[in-house]
Amino acid sequence: MKTVRYSKIYIDTNVIVNFFTDQKKEVDALNYLFRYCNKNNLVTSSLALVQVVTQLQKRTPKRPAFKKDYVENAINYISTKLTILDVSKADIFNGIKQLSDASNGDIEDAVHYAISQKASCNVILTNNTKDFNNFIQVKIVEPIISDVKQRIVR
Repeated sequence: MKTVRYSKIYIDTNVIVNFFTDQKKEVDALNYLFRYCNKNNLVTSSLALVQVVTQLQKRTPKRPAFKKDYVENAINYISTKLTILDVSKADIFNGIKQLSDASNGDIEDAVHYAISQKASCNVILTNNTKDFNNFIQVKIVEPIISDVKQRIVR
């Protein structure tokens, strides 16, 4: 039987968007985590869900915008697989505090980090690893199935 090496995993927006736009590596990685982790160990935030909705409704050069029904079904589905944490004003300010004065870091990523820490997550699954490099109290893992298998679930 496989064992989960990390108790809580925060799933970043880009991974969820790519899952719903059928990007193979994210589909494989999340389906693997869904198989071996329970909902209490897989976390995201209401901020991420809003960002997912925004991205899915946006037309890109590679795909048309998704219709309302698809977006609604996607949010309902992911809500059955992940624990969704609400974002508070305090979370936003905690995120801002995480950024150093010299940093031009992304405030939204800092808020995701702050929420992950509030939830005691010890892994963030993201494609934007460089955006989380300054946050040393968490392991950053890309949604590549071999990395997920080796670094999160054995």
